[in-house]
Amino acid sequence: RVERMDALELIGSLDDGSVSALITDPPYNVTDYEWDSFRDIEDFVEWTRSWLVAARSKLAERYHAAVFCDARFSPVMYGLLLEAGYQVQRQCIWHRPNLAKKRSGSRTFLSSYEPFWHCGNTDLYLPEQWGAERFDVQSFAAPQSNHKKDPSYHPCQKPIGLIEQLVKVMSPPGSLVLDPYLGSGTTALACQMHGRRFVGCDLDEEHIKITQGRLADG
Repeated sequence: RVERMDALELIGSLDDGSVSALITDPPYNVTDYEWDSFRDIEDFVEWTRSWLVAARSKLAERYHAAVFCDARFSPVMYGLLLEAGYQVQRQCIWHRPNLAKKRSGSRTFLSSYEPFWHCGNTDLYLPEQWGAERFDVQSFAAPQSNHKKDPSYHPCQKPIGLIEQLVKVMSPPGSLVLDPYLGSGTTALACQMHGRRFVGCDLDEEHIKITQGRLADG
């Protein structure tokens, strides 16, 4: 289920306790894109609090959540997750060994990672064979496009391999996964590929079309 609607509206339409996993990459308040711009940090914090609280009641008795954020906002996100009633387990890291674009400057170090908070109250669905999915640092190259008009590319897109891995270890087959900040639909595609049900939304009509196209091609 992919909807063009506000995240709080979609979350409110779900049954309490119906979601096995929340896997989402919400706006970070760090770019100039309209969907990533807030009046001030207080407005951004309150907005983040509102959807985290709303989503918590939709999570099943046994659940997992992976919530991405900017590294500078990570301590605040930790507090908001605790405040909203999430059982926070660990800050994990997506390490991107490549850079999405050339960056210059020497005042500080180049960023090569983004954090995500893992929350949950049950065992992960790990394979018997020991592998990289067990570790709190996940290394996947950032998606890139050499074509300015590439319809499947989103400027903040996460690698499909990373999201596939989260979907598989955080939800059992057939369960419902929620992503209220759809973007280019990577979570939806990963769910389709691995037999999970999916519900998600975005306000941007172009993002919805991109997601629908990726699902049709997938």
